[in-house]
Amino acid sequence: MSKTTVVSGGIADGTIATADIADSAITAAKTSGVGGLVPLIKTTISSATAAVEFNSTYVTTTYNTYKVIIRDLVPATDNADLYAYVTNDNFSSYNNSAGDYMSVILSSDSGDEHADNTGNSNRSQIYLTASVQGLGTATGESGYFEITFNPHGSLHKNFLAFGAYKGSSAESVFSRSAHVHTRNTTAINGIRFQMSSGNIASGVFNLYGILEA
Repeated sequence: MSKTTVVSGGIADGTIATADIADSAITAAKTSGVGGLVPLIKTTISSATAAVEFNSTYVTTTYNTYKVIIRDLVPATDNADLYAYVTNDNFSSYNNSAGDYMSVILSSDSGDEHADNTGNSNRSQIYLTASVQGLGTATGESGYFEITFNPHGSLHKNFLAFGAYKGSSAESVFSRSAHVHTRNTTAINGIRFQMSSGNIASGVFNLYGILEA
């Protein structure tokens, strides 16, 4: 493909079939009508870490909705659950009191032995694993989770969470979905992830802003 340098110009939508433009050469680009996930920060854990936090540097008013994707998650303590908490003041404190969250949870395992379909209006955390069994720590065991949330406005904040993970018992693989609703209507500017006991041994945490079309 031949290349032509364009110093300044306008090109009608739909007229470019293929383009090769260096990032450093773009000073302005059309974004209206273009949606998708915008990567904001990636945190990789490879040694014992108490918690992973995404603060107000990343959770801003730029996006109406955010998504966290967690992969290859392994706890340091066998059978530990994964919790999330939110903050309204950039982690000077965070919401961890009974009644801060209301939730509806649906989960099942590979043996259909540990169904956990419950509602709870008195949670002190966002519960991301099945209460009947946490994550395993044996070789090859890990978890994957997606959490989508809207942090802004004067309404209660909603979270949708989905996960799949290897449980701590030999034959249990869990799927998990949850809808969580905060009682606090104040805007959220951070989210924290930690295990119910012990540290996070390893995992990759990605935060994205959702660009609306």
